[in-house]
Amino acid sequence: MIVAADTFGQKGEVIKSFPLNVKLIDLKDALLKANESYAKNTTKKNYGNHIQKGRRNGVTWEMPMEYGEDRDGDGKIDHRGGTGRPGPRRR
Repeated sequence: MIVAADTFGQKGEVIKSFPLNVKLIDLKDALLKANESYAKNTTKKNYGNHIQKGRRNGVTWEMPMEYGEDRDGDGKIDHRGGTGRPGPRRR
């Protein structure tokens, strides 16, 4: 599925959808065509200004996955770096 997102990626419009058995070349061609159209018709954004405008407009972004790493291998994100390190600590 190719989606044209709004300014802040919160909503979008489906441009084209594909069957599950789509041929790779057909998918590639459609994505290249959509990208070319997007590049021609969309003005480039200044990242800092874009973020600032979003904040002013109350746009929030939540990641579908929790940010961080599972450093100790317990299956949970470690929010504080360095926790669970094996071995003696230096003081």
